[in-house]
Amino acid sequence: FPNYTPAGDDKPIEALYALITLFTKRLGGGYYTFIFVMAVISLSIKFFCFKKMSNSFYASLLLYVAVYMTNDVGQIRNGFSSGLMLLGVYFLYHAKPLVTGLVLTSAMLVHLTASLSFLIYVVRFFSNQITMLFFLLFFFATAAMGGLGMKLVELLVTAAGLGREFRIIRYVGTDYAESYTVLGGTVLLHMLVAVLAIFFKRRLVAVNAYNSLLIPIYVYGFCLMLLFVDYGIVLARIKDLFCLPASMVLIPSFIFILKGNGKLVGYLGVMMYAMVLFFFYKPGMPYLNIIFN
Repeated sequence: FPNYTPAGDDKPIEALYALITLFTKRLGGGYYTFIFVMAVISLSIKFFCFKKMSNSFYASLLLYVAVYMTNDVGQIRNGFSSGLMLLGVYFLYHAKPLVTGLVLTSAMLVHLTASLSFLIYVVRFFSNQITMLFFLLFFFATAAMGGLGMKLVELLVTAAGLGREFRIIRYVGTDYAESYTVLGGTVLLHMLVAVLAIFFKRRLVAVNAYNSLLIPIYVYGFCLMLLFVDYGIVLARIKDLFCLPASMVLIPSFIFILKGNGKLVGYLGVMMYAMVLFFFYKPGMPYLNIIFN
């Protein structure tokens, strides 16, 4: 904490996260002050997005408490950067590409994995339902055959000459790198949401225009998860960056494509979904957090 120098000389050191750390210390704050500052900024970003983008702020809040909150209390950089990604979607929808770029760059400077968030500029051009379904099935088949995550990491190591001081290399062979199964709850639950989002795309966009961006972000984010199904921590980072924040706005939209009393069924469905996530969700990495451990 004093200088944000990770143990073991891990790389990279994300500059914005380090700056917030040093700024808090410069003002005389300690560790708990730093956690408070991070929490205020991170929660403010997320709640702003829920308020502006969601059909139901309270349904999004319920989903946040059910699963997203574990990021904020146990993986603060991860939770912070994914909130910035969602804020970037908000500005991109409102045709503010420069502001979007600044927000996404900030996310990357909090957590390097968020460099992938710049893909949101691209995936919106591949939002055709048939195209998304094709890629979804293709990457599911790739995952069923074992995934390509480890091979891609090996290519990266060879091409860039990375050493073990980089965390993505040091995770190999540890509990962090355990693979997921395509028939496990994590993959099947995201597969269900992705298929439903593709099938009901027009109606979901009709009730919430932000879904024109959030649906391809969710679907292609899940495709990347499938690609790295054999490298657990990378899959989890991608899930937390793309699918988790997008689902906070996307899933409540399903309520509003229903008519009349059907909305009550929709609310009950979201509540059941949240309960399943809350009681059965297990974080993909062996982190501790201040509430659940």
